[in-house]
Amino acid sequence: HEDVMCRVEEYQGVWINSNMRSHESFDKCQCQTEMEIIELKSSTQTRRVGLVGVLSNEPNLYKPGAFGSATIEDPWETLAYYKKLLEKDHGCDLVLPLCHLYESQDEITCKNFDFPVILSGHDHHIVDRVVDGTRILKPGSDAHHAIQLDLIWDSTDSSHPRIEVELLRVADFEADAVLADTVKEVYSNLDHLRCTHIVKVPPAYQPLSSINSRGSCTSAARFLCSEIRCALNLDCVEEAPHCDCVLINGGNFRGERDYKHVAHLSLEDLMSEIDQSVEIVVANLPGWVLKNGLQETWGVVSGAWMQHDDQVEVNSYGEITAIGGSVLKLQHIYRVGSTRRFGIQLIPSVANYWKEKPELKPNPESGIPVHSLLLHFWAEKVWIR
Repeated sequence: HEDVMCRVEEYQGVWINSNMRSHESFDKCQCQTEMEIIELKSSTQTRRVGLVGVLSNEPNLYKPGAFGSATIEDPWETLAYYKKLLEKDHGCDLVLPLCHLYESQDEITCKNFDFPVILSGHDHHIVDRVVDGTRILKPGSDAHHAIQLDLIWDSTDSSHPRIEVELLRVADFEADAVLADTVKEVYSNLDHLRCTHIVKVPPAYQPLSSINSRGSCTSAARFLCSEIRCALNLDCVEEAPHCDCVLINGGNFRGERDYKHVAHLSLEDLMSEIDQSVEIVVANLPGWVLKNGLQETWGVVSGAWMQHDDQVEVNSYGEITAIGGSVLKLQHIYRVGSTRRFGIQLIPSVANYWKEKPELKPNPESGIPVHSLLLHFWAEKVWIR
């Protein structure tokens, strides 16, 4: 939160914040506004376009206390309020929602409102489709593409604009030489990390080994699962963790290495153990689903063999008996970290549970890259020391 407040002070543009106005920065930031109006003029006509910016309030996306515990108001109630305000009180010819919502949530917007077009994000894939007369546009993640949107009123008599859209490849445009050199220099700092110690391995996990992670519980997998859990809980209060435990199938631990008496891991070790494309999500699962989940995957040697962190206690029958030092409660809902692909979906009980209740399955777009997650956590640990 403190870092966000620092970035707020640096920002010089227009920051539209329509549904989280209780954030500490809202009243302190001169650039932040609840809505924005752009006036477009030609020789024959003037048009007013109102902009509203909303963020998803889906609770599973955020850690407890996120955004300094600010309240994220319902995005659709917010859109309804500002649409009426901009059209009726400010005479806008068009209201353009700027949304940080999943595609399924954008579809709700299309069905509940008559916006001609929505500019949205959040999803990592490119979207250009029409739902109930509203065009949803998303350029995808990592700034590989940009959307050029033209709103054209052909005459003063036009009540609705003509919409023209072009998907552009950002790489087709000449890079800013100074910025490109800066990025290259910053990323070069990671090169030496390949052989540099990035995390200390506690004695409890030594000797560290990832040999046969598809047929046994290994110390390397237990260590990494435990570190992923701690990383997910970074900045959380102890009484309200974002993640209670981590379960990841053994097929994700690919090193097949015996580290013997190694007391540290390097970036190269991390990259050999778990691929950088792996993303972590958090799922809500009841204790009765989890109880026999591990043993369901332990019958045969395969990539489905489930590894677990050091907060999961298992009896001689392979049943989970406790999580986080407390006896497993069958009706309690646990927050379980796993990989976006495969992961706990390979546990038959979990797969059946989600088949009956698909709405409870974590949204795949909420995945966090595992290398970024761990490196950020380990860097924080260094600063704390």
